[in-house]
Amino acid sequence: MRTVTAMDGANGDRPRVLVVGEDGLARAGLAAALAGEAAVEVAGAVAPGDPRALMLGEVATVLLWDAGVVGDPELPEFDVPTVVLVSREEHGAAARASGARGVLLRSGDGARLAAAIVAVANGLVVIDEDLVEAVAVRDRGEPDAIPEALTEREREVLELLSMGYTNRELGDRLGISVHTAKFHVNAILEKLDATTRTEAVVRAARLGLLLL
Repeated sequence: MRTVTAMDGANGDRPRVLVVGEDGLARAGLAAALAGEAAVEVAGAVAPGDPRALMLGEVATVLLWDAGVVGDPELPEFDVPTVVLVSREEHGAAARASGARGVLLRSGDGARLAAAIVAVANGLVVIDEDLVEAVAVRDRGEPDAIPEALTEREREVLELLSMGYTNRELGDRLGISVHTAKFHVNAILEKLDATTRTEAVVRAARLGLLLL
């Protein structure tokens, strides 16, 4: 399989992103969308195998890889933080297995892409909400290691936990009692096999259950 490498070369605190993809129009569109986002800087846009990729890769800190409509059958094993754009669930699982730190659907806008790029540049894993189940199954491997699925309410509570909300604040935000909020927190801890809120948030981020 192809391997993509790059040296760190951040410009200030902004990640420098190299857009990679077979479709020239898609590459140009992605680069244009990101050019309007102040949080990131576009280092360039190239096709896989383009000789300019090596030069641009030396100054890029994150790759944005467009896998295309049908998916790239030869996705590289990524050695740099990479966000892969896919159109189908199974392609997302394959991209994550290749080492992608972020997996998003191709329909995302510039702001969403920029947020994902910043997140992976800071060591986080970002999975599109619609891809979580398919990607998590591939990530978890052995059936016994699969945590019990979180309910929609538990996902809401988990997101607020990541922001540091107390049980009382959770209740006020969600319109539920403190007792019910505590019940949901305990359920999350049990399902994620965590003993503290912090541990639950960290584990959820690693599993791609926390979306940025």
